[in-house]
Amino acid sequence: SWGGNQSSSSGTETGVYFVGNGIEQTYSTILTHASGSQRNRFYYKTSSGPTGLNEIYKGTALQYTINGTGWADNASPTYGAPESGHIAWPTSGSILKSFTINNAAGVQLRNDRTINDTLYRTIGSITACTTVGAPCAMPTPGTTPAISYAAGATLEYNGAALITTESMEFPTASGPTNLNINNPGRVTLHANRTLPGTGSLIFSVDNGLLNTGTCNSTTSNVMIILSDGTTVTGAGNRRFVNGICRKIGNDAFTFPVGRLDIADATQYKYAPVTITAPALATDHFTTCYLSDDPSGAGYNRSSKDASMTTPTNYDVSSCEFWHINRTNGSSNVSVTLSWAYGRSCSFVNSSDLVVTRWTGTEWTNHYNNGANTAGPPVTSGTVTSQNAVTSFSPFTLAHPLMRTWILAQNILTFTGQAIKQAHLLQWRIEKTTNEASFTLERSADGVRFHALAVVEAGIDAPANTFQYTDRSPFAGNNYYRLKQFNRDRQPIYSNVVLLRNQNNKTLVVYPNPFTDQILIRAGGLNIRSITIMNTTGQVLFQKSGSLSLQETIAARSWSKGQYHVLILFEDGSREFIKLVK
Repeated sequence: SWGGNQSSSSGTETGVYFVGNGIEQTYSTILTHASGSQRNRFYYKTSSGPTGLNEIYKGTALQYTINGTGWADNASPTYGAPESGHIAWPTSGSILKSFTINNAAGVQLRNDRTINDTLYRTIGSITACTTVGAPCAMPTPGTTPAISYAAGATLEYNGAALITTESMEFPTASGPTNLNINNPGRVTLHANRTLPGTGSLIFSVDNGLLNTGTCNSTTSNVMIILSDGTTVTGAGNRRFVNGICRKIGNDAFTFPVGRLDIADATQYKYAPVTITAPALATDHFTTCYLSDDPSGAGYNRSSKDASMTTPTNYDVSSCEFWHINRTNGSSNVSVTLSWAYGRSCSFVNSSDLVVTRWTGTEWTNHYNNGANTAGPPVTSGTVTSQNAVTSFSPFTLAHPLMRTWILAQNILTFTGQAIKQAHLLQWRIEKTTNEASFTLERSADGVRFHALAVVEAGIDAPANTFQYTDRSPFAGNNYYRLKQFNRDRQPIYSNVVLLRNQNNKTLVVYPNPFTDQILIRAGGLNIRSITIMNTTGQVLFQKSGSLSLQETIAARSWSKGQYHVLILFEDGSREFIKLVK
C-alpha cells in the first residue's frame, strides 16, 4: 500500500510503477481496489519498457478494474505527474494484451478496454461500472465503459462449469476474431453472435460444447454465425455446436453440429453435415441436428413419394434428422450427411444408404453419389446426395433395410483403462431383451479385428455392467470393440477404444527443481494435452492437440514456488506431477 497526494508543483506522483524492460508484465490481484484514490495510480515505462500489459482479476470479492488516470469526477483530488519516462496504465492501445476474469463475485469495468490478445473468462461476470464518484470514479461521468477487440484477438471460455456468454465480453460490434471453447463444463450462447471471416471457432477440450438455440427449426434468434472465410478447428465427438449454426459464404463447409442427449447427459452425438460451395459470398445456410424420430416432429416416415418406393422401397431413419435450410440466396448445393454407431439406425451395408428430404408432405429420394463410406464394420461414415439439392428442409438417411434400433444403442458406454500390465474393458447396457451375446474383439492396427472373448448378455435382464481384463495386450496399440449379435443374427458394433501397452510408455519431466524452463518428453504414447497451474489454480501454460515428442516450456518469469503439471495421454490415462521453482 502507499499513501499521500502530491500536486504537480511538489514532485512526481506516488503509485505502482511497472519498470521491466523487453518483457510482458502482468497485474494480478485477489484484493479489491474499491476505496481510496490510490487504486488508480498504475504506471509503466514508455521507453524500453514492457512489450505487453496483462490484467488478471481473481479473489472472492467484487473487483474494480485499474488505470493510471486518477479520479475523474468533480470531486477528484489534484495529482502530480508520474515519474519521468512513465505513463498511466492504458485503457486502449496495442500495449494491452490479455484480460482475465477469474472471480465468482465478478469484475466491474471502470474504463473501456481494448483486447489485443485474449480475454479469458473463467468464472464471474464483467459488468459496467457507471457511478460518477467512488467506487467507480468514471473517466467521463455518464458514459458506459465497454470492451472491444483488436483484429486477431480471441475470446476464450476456460472455466470448468457451465457458463453463459454475456454482451460485455462478447459484444455485437468490435467483437473477437476467434472464439475458443476451452470449458469442459460447456458454454451457452446468450444471443446471436457473428465471427468474422478472418477468424476461427475453436474447440479445445472434450465436453466443450457451444450451446446455441433449440433445434425446432433453423430460425432461432440464438445461433453462432460464421462469416465468409471463418474456419472451425477441433470439432469432434465431444466438441461441437449443440444447436443451430449458420455459415455465410461461397466455400464448401462442414457444419460442426450435434446434440447432447437430453435424457442422458453422457450421450454426446456429433453429427456433422457438409455442403458444397454456394455460388455467392452472401449466400448462407443454417443447420442443426436432432437425435429423434422425424415422425415425432411431424415428418411422417411412412409418407414417401414414388422415388422412395419404386423400384426399391426405402426405410426412412427413425433415429435422427437434420434441419438444413438455405436462409439467404438461391444456390444449389450437394448435401453430405454423416452416420455413426451409437447414433444412427442399424443397416446391413452402407453402400445402399441414400439422402432423403422432407418436401413438406412426404419424403423424397436424393440417392447417393456412389462414394459412400464403406461400412459396417467401419463405425462411422458419410453419404452425399447424387446431385445438387434445389430445395431445403429436414433431411435424414434412408436404406432398403433400415433397422429401427440404433447401431449398438443398448451399449450405453464402452470404455477401457490401462492398469499395470493389463487392459480393463468395461461396458454398460440398458437392456438385453434382443441381445444374445457380445463378442469382444481386438486389433493391432484398427482394421483387422479378431475375437478375444464372448460374453453372454442374458434375456430380459435389467441394466447390466460387464467387464473383461485383457492380461496379454499387444506391444504398442490395442484397438477394442464389441460385436453385438441380435436375435436376427445381424451384427452391430460399438465404438472403438484405443489403449496402448503401458509397459512401453515413458514420461520424463525435468529438471525438478527448475529455473528457466521445463522439458516434457514422452515415449511410447502420444500426449493429448499439457496443463501447468500454480497452487492457486491459475493456469500458466496449456497446450492441446498435436504435441511434439518433446515440449520445452519457458518459465523464467514464473515466481518461486510449487507448480502442478497435468498430462493427458491419447488413451485417456493421465499423469499428475508436482514441480518446484
